[in-house]
Amino acid sequence: MLDEWRPLLCPFDMTMQKAFGYFELFLPTTLPPHLHHKGFKLWFEDIIGLWVSVQNLPTWELHLVSLFARLANDNIGYIDWDPYIPKIFTRILRSFSLPVGSTQNLVSRYQTNAYDISHVVIWVTALLGGPSKQAQNQLNGLFNSITSFFHPSNHGRWLMKLMKLLQKLPANVVRRLHRERYRKPTWLPQVPESHRLSDQDITDFVSSMKQPVLLAMFSKTGSLDAARALQNLALLRPELVIPPVLEKTYPALETLTEPHQLTATLSCMIAVARSLVTGGQHYPEGPTHMLPLLMRALPGIDPNDFSKCMITFQFIATFATLVPLVDCSSAVQERNDLTKVEKELCSATAEFEDFILQFMDRCFALIDSSTLEQTREEMETEKTHLESLVELGLSSTFSTILTQCSTDIFQVALEKIFVFATTNIFETHVAGRMVADMCRAAAKCQPEKSLKLFVPHCCNAIIQITNNEEVLNDEKLDKDLLWNLQLLSEVIRVDGKKLLLYSTQLIKILQLTLHLKSKQGYSLACSLLYHTLRSTALIYPIEYCSVPGGFQQPHYQHLPIKDWGRPGDLLNLAIQWHVPNEKERAFVFNTLDVLLQPELKRLQRHTQGEQEMSRDDILQSLSIVHQCLLGAGSLLPPLCGEPVPELVHSMVQFHETNLYTGVEYDMSRQNYREVICAVMRQLLHHILDHSEDDTKSLFSIIKIISDLLHFKGSHKHEFDSRWKSFNLVKKSMENRLLGSKQHIRALLIDRVMLQHELRNLTVEGCKYLRVHQDLITDLLRLSTSTYSQVRSKAQNALFTALGTYTFCCRDIIPQVLEYLNPSRTNVNQQQFKGALYCLLGNHIGVFLANLQYWDCIALTWPAIVRSGLSPSMSLEKPSVVRLFDDLADKIHRQYETIGTDFTIPQSCVDVAMKIMNSKNPEPILCMATEEEELEGIQRQEERNRDSVQKYNKLVEDLLDCISDRNLPWKFEHIAIGFLSLMLRDDCPLLSRAVLFFVQSLNHDSLLVRKVAVSALAGILKQLKRPHKKVSVSPYDISELKTSLESSGLVDVLQVWKIATYDGLRCPHHSLQGLAVVGSTVAIPDSNAGREDALYGASVEVGDDKHTDVMVAGDRPDNQWLQYNSNRLPRSQQEWDKCCFIEKTHWGYSTWPRRLMVYAPSEEQPKQGKSRKEMTEFMLDLHVAGLGLNPPRREQIIYDHFSDPVFVEQLIQYLSLEDRKGKDKFSPRRFCLFKGLFRNFEDAFLPVLKPHMQRLVEDTHESKQRCVAEIISGLIRGSKHWSFKKSLSRLSRAQVKPALICEKHKAPVADLPILVFRGKCQSSSMVLANQSLNVCSYSDQTMVVKESDGLGKEAVAQSGCEAPDASVEKLWAMLCPLLRTALSNITIETYTDWGTCIATACESRDPRKLHWLFELLMESPVNGEGGSFVDACRLYVLQGGLAQQEWKVPELLHRLLQYLEPKLTQVYKNVRERIGSVLTYIFMIDVNLPNTQPTTSPRIADFTARMLSRLKPLLESEGEIQNHVLDDNTEEQDERTQAIKLLKTVLKWLMTSAGRSYSSALPEQLQLLPLLFKIAPVENDDSYDEMKTDAKTCLFLMSQGLLYQEQIPQVLRTLQEISRSSSWHARYTVLTYLQSMVFYNLFTFLSEPKAVSQVQALILKLLEDEQLEVREMAATTLSGFLQCNFLSMDEHMQAHFETLSKTRLPKRKRREPGLLVDTIPSPGLVRRHAGVLGLSACILSSPYDVPSWMPQILIDLSAHLNDTQPIEHSKSTN
Repeated sequence: MLDEWRPLLCPFDMTMQKAFGYFELFLPTTLPPHLHHKGFKLWFEDIIGLWVSVQNLPTWELHLVSLFARLANDNIGYIDWDPYIPKIFTRILRSFSLPVGSTQNLVSRYQTNAYDISHVVIWVTALLGGPSKQAQNQLNGLFNSITSFFHPSNHGRWLMKLMKLLQKLPANVVRRLHRERYRKPTWLPQVPESHRLSDQDITDFVSSMKQPVLLAMFSKTGSLDAARALQNLALLRPELVIPPVLEKTYPALETLTEPHQLTATLSCMIAVARSLVTGGQHYPEGPTHMLPLLMRALPGIDPNDFSKCMITFQFIATFATLVPLVDCSSAVQERNDLTKVEKELCSATAEFEDFILQFMDRCFALIDSSTLEQTREEMETEKTHLESLVELGLSSTFSTILTQCSTDIFQVALEKIFVFATTNIFETHVAGRMVADMCRAAAKCQPEKSLKLFVPHCCNAIIQITNNEEVLNDEKLDKDLLWNLQLLSEVIRVDGKKLLLYSTQLIKILQLTLHLKSKQGYSLACSLLYHTLRSTALIYPIEYCSVPGGFQQPHYQHLPIKDWGRPGDLLNLAIQWHVPNEKERAFVFNTLDVLLQPELKRLQRHTQGEQEMSRDDILQSLSIVHQCLLGAGSLLPPLCGEPVPELVHSMVQFHETNLYTGVEYDMSRQNYREVICAVMRQLLHHILDHSEDDTKSLFSIIKIISDLLHFKGSHKHEFDSRWKSFNLVKKSMENRLLGSKQHIRALLIDRVMLQHELRNLTVEGCKYLRVHQDLITDLLRLSTSTYSQVRSKAQNALFTALGTYTFCCRDIIPQVLEYLNPSRTNVNQQQFKGALYCLLGNHIGVFLANLQYWDCIALTWPAIVRSGLSPSMSLEKPSVVRLFDDLADKIHRQYETIGTDFTIPQSCVDVAMKIMNSKNPEPILCMATEEEELEGIQRQEERNRDSVQKYNKLVEDLLDCISDRNLPWKFEHIAIGFLSLMLRDDCPLLSRAVLFFVQSLNHDSLLVRKVAVSALAGILKQLKRPHKKVSVSPYDISELKTSLESSGLVDVLQVWKIATYDGLRCPHHSLQGLAVVGSTVAIPDSNAGREDALYGASVEVGDDKHTDVMVAGDRPDNQWLQYNSNRLPRSQQEWDKCCFIEKTHWGYSTWPRRLMVYAPSEEQPKQGKSRKEMTEFMLDLHVAGLGLNPPRREQIIYDHFSDPVFVEQLIQYLSLEDRKGKDKFSPRRFCLFKGLFRNFEDAFLPVLKPHMQRLVEDTHESKQRCVAEIISGLIRGSKHWSFKKSLSRLSRAQVKPALICEKHKAPVADLPILVFRGKCQSSSMVLANQSLNVCSYSDQTMVVKESDGLGKEAVAQSGCEAPDASVEKLWAMLCPLLRTALSNITIETYTDWGTCIATACESRDPRKLHWLFELLMESPVNGEGGSFVDACRLYVLQGGLAQQEWKVPELLHRLLQYLEPKLTQVYKNVRERIGSVLTYIFMIDVNLPNTQPTTSPRIADFTARMLSRLKPLLESEGEIQNHVLDDNTEEQDERTQAIKLLKTVLKWLMTSAGRSYSSALPEQLQLLPLLFKIAPVENDDSYDEMKTDAKTCLFLMSQGLLYQEQIPQVLRTLQEISRSSSWHARYTVLTYLQSMVFYNLFTFLSEPKAVSQVQALILKLLEDEQLEVREMAATTLSGFLQCNFLSMDEHMQAHFETLSKTRLPKRKRREPGLLVDTIPSPGLVRRHAGVLGLSACILSSPYDVPSWMPQILIDLSAHLNDTQPIEHSKSTN
């Protein structure tokens, strides 16, 4: 891997990111310790050194962080990270992009390229522990420095990063601790004992995180992140985390005015609930807080605040789930083995009963205030979302409480809820549902006791009310009847075995109520029917208690408080299941016989016309049928029948996946699923034929059909909702420290039930039967209904069905497309829209219009296009237009290329045979016979041929559609879009399609032209003749040898060859590591072992000895790649000798073992082919092998682009404006012209040249952009042109098309003829061409002067050669054009020309483009055309040079030499551009490890020269004013010139701050004194450019990354400036210091001497004579104290107190007329400094009160009446 990807490591190229992306993904980091020398030790030192060296967060640094995080996590204890830890934490802090100081500009790259927090926390977690504890110390510093940012009053973009850090870091530490202490050993390396986390490490970690987490509890982003963090911290050290959370929770529960505080604290208490109730040795008193918390939380059940109500329910439910609610108070007397805490807990449990009763009272009050009449009008019956949530919270909380309580307490609660439910009558929508849910919870917990109370009461009440026959026909039923029906339907949702005792009563009630006329009444009866059947037919757990078997044991045997927070035993859950027995099955089918059978017969008679039924009656019967199907669906066998044949032809049998779910179907009974299916189909057809507007019945039928197809006991959407809810609860109560699924028992049972449901829902490879076909056909008919709601519901059911049954889509597509058929006149608009929606599908289902089969899309796409001719289609309807847009857009987004060649490689067959022949595992299928193999191969070949034929047929059909004149424009565009998707690499596009796209370049529609441009560019890529490449050793290249010979390194070449060709392993196999002194290099001794030869081996050179390391940068072996004006290829011979390396990254870092280069020109495809010779090279072989005639696609393109009329119209279109002010250089058009000039060389230049000349002279934006696209395509397309013209065939473009044969009336080049003596060979007619300049004749030749400007003369003769494409002549033509273009550049087009040149130079050897670079270097800043043209020339030049990166040092030197005298530019735009150009010039000057010093310009030399020119400013004492006028005066003094130079230098420094990889610190420090003088103090936009730039520049420089060895130099510079006479400079030192220290915090902290120097500097400036400086020093001190860079110790406090007590001199009476002395007295300054210092200490702790603060406040109070400015400073602070 290193050999493969190291050559890509060029820091200036995008390949750097690619290489490190590969390293991140693939480098192994989990090797065992004895193999580390073959793992990370090969690369770690190099890559970590590179990471340390780079600054400014390049994009590839993010890959490095991910790699290091993985490496550290997988090798804890095996890598010494200590030297890098301060650097790691410094960069992490910088990555947060936190606002610092008064000016808060950030380098843009810091905001976009920030570290991924997930990788950061993994890395930090792996660093913790170990003997040094350094990582924990730095982590303490990190959180100390950023704690104040977590306060709720602070908010910004950075907060999300900090909250993510807070959430994920504890989770990762828990994961690591689990790995070290609890996880079973695996094959992964174990963490050494010395580096495992100790108890003290854990304590230190939790202590460091506690304060920021507690602040984040009330964050504006919500308390969820803080709650997650507290949950994991409480697992580590509950005694440190939970008490402060309790301290915040108790007051929040008492207050009524801060609901946000209550919500936040309860969320956090829920997170730590399990740790609290578990207690344990670390926090044994934790469980004692549980009951007080529960009691105090009850007032949170507030009907006026839904959010508070919900969090309270969640809080109570969480604790109730964890704790058995059993009164253990008697155990205090019964047992004598209890601890003090246990006795306290047992006594407290006596309050459980009181708590539950109070909770019920609160719930009853909530219910009373939530009745429908009190919440809204009587007419509205729908619940709001909040009401649904409260209902869910109430029912789940009450259910949890009753599940966890003892029998005695349950009995009391049951009686209370029974009395409440039966003595009140509730409306059935809101309050009734709440009460019924509470009753259901009671019934579920203990069915026998509950049913004994509720069922007789409800049944008697219902029978008594329904004895009056009038009730059965009432539209509005008595509320008492409705309430009892609702109550009964809920309480019977219990264990089916307990329900059988009341089966007779329930059947009687159902018979009485199912046919009530009131819809509300029979709906409740249907609900009762559904729950009755479901309770007896389903498999489900019947108890969720936290302890198996409940709490019935005596206290002397088992004490329930021991079970608080106890996890369930996964291997011994002892789940009690309800599995239907024979009696229950009999009850279910008996109920169906009694209640379902009559309804089916009734509906059947109605469909046959034997019985009239109203719509309401039909809907009522359908409701009964549907509820029966849903209730008993798990016992009903699936539909069966004959499979649908001939959908696919395969030699493999398709099997349906059937998972056993515990249900044995009774096949002896009647399958009601099939009976319902038959009746529903009859009823559906009857309704559609007679009363299609009965939409309510159709809705019910759609649901029934869907459930007939899929329902086996649960619905997918319900399962998804429960799955999501389960995961939320699991996360809130999980214990990741123990792991091994240590969840509470109720959660484990829930997970088992979800798994059971998942098996029920699993549908894989379902057979497609005739009955499924019939139902899907019915759904399709409903999907094209007249009514939109019917269509919508039917389509959803249809999409679900299509995704279930194998290959059913193939069967349904023809039926859907029938609705789009233009020949059908009986399709209405609704059916048409329905069919389109069926094709469009939904966002998760099958997409019929884009199935990955040729036979499907070959039908679908042409049908969609032809539907434009349908009489039902109307483009006047926006909904139809939008449908077609969505359909086309979705096809374009989701289309994946379908294969045309399905041949299985022999290598795959061989591997398959090995697998089949293996005995472990034993194959289930037997080996294929020879006959089967032959048949399979034959079918494979047939499929390949069939795929190509269908592909071509689809293309032909789309072209036929496009050629239809009657087709609306909308559908023509859709067809063209589909046709563009048919471009592929392995199959050529038909000639007819190529012709269409070429002609479409001049289409009237802009959209079509854009598609044609892209398509033709792709076609040209198809037709590209592959140029041969050969694999060579880099050191066999003649130019490299010459380069080494000139450097005296011949012997090194031999070393490399021995290492490479003798088979030695040589990871760093290039020369870079061989340092050479003198002229000899000793070859390593072969006896040293082949494994170590050349790598890590010493190389003796003269008297020196060097160790081999990889060295990158400018070296003798890559100098030949660099631009050298003395070695440019200026002749054909030199051109042929050059080995051009197009990719800029090759050779910078290390050479690849084998380098791919283009073969010599004689081995390449022939250039300059005639029209007759133009056939596709590779693509036609594929077509010819299929028995097809190879088309002439190249000739089509050639003919059109040789036609001046066609080209003129094309250029006109391309030079039109598209979107005013928004048009940009088009990569598509560039690719088109690049393909033309690459495939046809210069054949079209004669036609294009006049247009190019005309366009470059036109200053209009669109014209300039067009010619820029042509020129960039021409330059890139000429990649393989020869240097000079050789003789080849006369092309049509080289003789003007005006050569006309009088007989054929056609241009000569269109006819298969040759030119002899000016006559047409086939007609012997003299050719007429007035413009042809005939020079001379011979017997066989006609010599013609060229008219295309590319050469002097061309020879045209039979069998002789005409000139080929020539690079030399190309540039002779291009250079004048580019000069003209650059002189005509405008503000709208300069970016286009910059893109043009940059695109042209991308991935090109600079020696090939030396004409272009020399042209661009011609006086770019000459003043002609004004400052704007100068700036544009520089921009264009910069675009070209930037693409060449390190390969053009000579050009960079020349450019810098040219620009240096121009740096004193007056014009701002030129200065800004020069600053940007300078950034690119010096970007190559990087200080990276193992990198040679660059031969490009160096910052140090440049800065030295600039400093000498800036001396007048450096030496001046006064303030520097910008007094340079914006005019060019010839004679200006040195100071004025220096100011102008300084402005340009400032632009350079600002631009390079975010772009360069490293800051040139020593050079920048020399400019600091000057910048400090200029930078203004106040933030004021009115300042001139120079001052503003200086201030910005200082702040950007202060963010630079510092290394330990640089800190003393920086501080010395700042100390010198602090002694400056300019108070502005002294003031700015402090603002500079703020950012510099914070962004390099841990680097400074690792140097105690530097910290003391910074402190001394601040304290010194705190006593400055200038008031503003003193105040800024106090601000800086406060910030450093707040981020814990400086510590508030006794010495500092005493120092400030001493200063503040300085005695002030007595005021002298000022005599009238004397001037006021503005210089304060030393005593006043010292006293003021002391007050400011004390005030800074106060301000450093804005959110807490440290122990030293009261004394300081007392000290400050003594200065209340001090003179100004002391009094003002004190009061302000």
